[in-house]
Amino acid sequence: MGQIVSVRCPKCGYSATLNVGVGKKYNEFEYVIELFDDEAKEKIREAINKHGSKNWNVRIDIGVCSKCKKVVEIPIFTVMTEAGEPIVIASKCKCGSRAKTFEVDRVIYGKDELLCPLCGEDLKVEVRGLWD
Repeated sequence: MGQIVSVRCPKCGYSATLNVGVGKKYNEFEYVIELFDDEAKEKIREAINKHGSKNWNVRIDIGVCSKCKKVVEIPIFTVMTEAGEPIVIASKCKCGSRAKTFEVDRVIYGKDELLCPLCGEDLKVEVRGLWD
């Protein structure tokens, strides 16, 4: 089950609400592949073909995009190799740029700080609910 997370900047007022984590359809390849940009889709298909299609997972992480100055949802696809090594493929921001990603739990539990993409102040993070 995923979380609905709100971020807010106490200094400039920037805010965003994100659906992050894992949904119940995230074990269906044809569903999750559509979450990714074309470049990531190609890399995912190559990794699946090379390492098999049974050992993979998808989640939505929090991303901070320095180009469009937004906090966004970033799909992350992980394929495990035969040697047990993860191949991690992140989608781009909707603006086409790479965003810096943060694992949801690390942000929620204060292990990673999110900075406002507009003014650089610490963002306040709050779990508002769950989604599936």
